[in-house]
Amino acid sequence: MISIGRILCPVDFSEFSRHAVRYAARLAEWYESEVDLVHVFASIAPPAVMAEYPSTVSLTTVDRQHLVDEVQRMAQPLADAGVNFTTTVEDGDTVERILHHAKTRNCDLIVMGTHGSGGFERLLLGSISEKVLRKAPCPVLTIPPHDATEPAPKTIVFKNILCPVDFLTPSMHALTQALSLAEEADGKLTAVHVLEWFTDPEPREYEQTSVPEYRRLVESDARARLAKAIPDEARQWCEADEVLTSGSPHREILRLAEAQSADIIVMGIHGRGAVDLMVFGSVTNHVVRAATCPVLTVPTAES
Repeated sequence: MISIGRILCPVDFSEFSRHAVRYAARLAEWYESEVDLVHVFASIAPPAVMAEYPSTVSLTTVDRQHLVDEVQRMAQPLADAGVNFTTTVEDGDTVERILHHAKTRNCDLIVMGTHGSGGFERLLLGSISEKVLRKAPCPVLTIPPHDATEPAPKTIVFKNILCPVDFLTPSMHALTQALSLAEEADGKLTAVHVLEWFTDPEPREYEQTSVPEYRRLVESDARARLAKAIPDEARQWCEADEVLTSGSPHREILRLAEAQSADIIVMGIHGRGAVDLMVFGSVTNHVVRAATCPVLTVPTAES
């Protein structure tokens, strides 16, 4: 079972952040969590505007009390739900402060929107979300702007769960989290593996095998591994299904999520080397940006 004692919810006063706060309130109700609501005043100007503006902007030049009042107003859904919460206004590098807060407060989950208010600010918060996803010490739940639904008070938030599996350690760790969510919700879990066929001739080790036969072998192996990935005991307390498909991984994941009306997509985060970040950018990042349902990204213990 998943234990979520403390939820961190960074806010920027946009409607997308308000929606994330409402999600945090529902999750805090269900898991009996405390919520840390944090606004970071970016005292370091983004590189794109440094040529025209000072490199740093002190929080003393703005009305700190106004920001404190705004964060308090954003916390209203938490107060209405009877959730214990704290509000904090900090200044500094936004990503650094969010990650520092998550570590020092031993947060079990970060809940945040994926877009800001609009224009450059929208692009900036998108960049912030992606950096937090890659470096967070705990799972991150991103709430997309496309998701117009709002979980009802004291109800199970996620019953229909989609979990992409590539059989590497990060995705297997994410599958464990997805199974726990399904168990708690008495819900349905769909594990999906996406095959990417090469456009070049088949590998040399299979040159004596025809392409159709090679594909049948690969599909058969993938189906067996996918079925084995879900423990037999898990099938006793949740509905579990496996889907094998082919194509572009992020497009297939998004297509299945929409076709199955998934409540959440659960994905593993790979390491932080150059190759891993490239993989992150090409799959997880695309899913987070385009998903119409929340996405839970789960780091491995090594991360």
